[in-house]
Amino acid sequence: MTNKQTGDSAATAVAMFTGVKTIYKTLGYDSKVVRGKPSTHKIAEKLSSILSWAQEAGMKTGFVTNSRLTHATPAALYAHSASRDWECDGFVNRKKVHSSEEVPSQQEFADIARQMIESAPGNQTDVILGGGMLSFKNGSNSNPKWVCSRQDGRDLIKDWVNSQTKQGSQHQFVTNRQQLDLAVKKRVDKVLGIFSKSHLSYDYKRPEYQPSLSEMTESAIDLLESSRCQN
Repeated sequence: MTNKQTGDSAATAVAMFTGVKTIYKTLGYDSKVVRGKPSTHKIAEKLSSILSWAQEAGMKTGFVTNSRLTHATPAALYAHSASRDWECDGFVNRKKVHSSEEVPSQQEFADIARQMIESAPGNQTDVILGGGMLSFKNGSNSNPKWVCSRQDGRDLIKDWVNSQTKQGSQHQFVTNRQQLDLAVKKRVDKVLGIFSKSHLSYDYKRPEYQPSLSEMTESAIDLLESSRCQN
């Protein structure tokens, strides 16, 4: 990576997951995208990632992170955005849109959390475990360092559950270690686990209910293996 691409986890992750270098602090597009300008989505080439390639090959897929699920590195697997900061509609609708453009409508542009729930490859992923609940549904925020929260009144978790029900999949949404363990024992097909409002806690101050990164990884592997064996 060179020049403005150096040191940004979004650009690095896009290059790592798609094989294409792109623009500083953007996700899922080639270098024609302009940071902070959603209108450039129309001229930039949308990139596919290793997550899409695996699904197209018929493989079970999952991703695990101790950051927010909408944060730059995990989002580079599934999202397409002119800004890595547009994790929820609140950040798109306010100062994060470039001053030379009007705020796009919800029909024109979906924030990163919506993309994970509504669009492939995010909504085709079998196991998703991490943090960042505030981007997916309204809730109180006691973390002054993270103020992104839904302002459209939508509950994307409920949308995910309804979508999985319509597809007839055996699914479970989990918010703590015990629920995750139960999902593994039940060998459910699809699991969405969100264990914190923002990033997960460091190990030295991690609450008991919150699974560690290694525990989430082991659970994801077990779920993907058991699901594969059933098919």
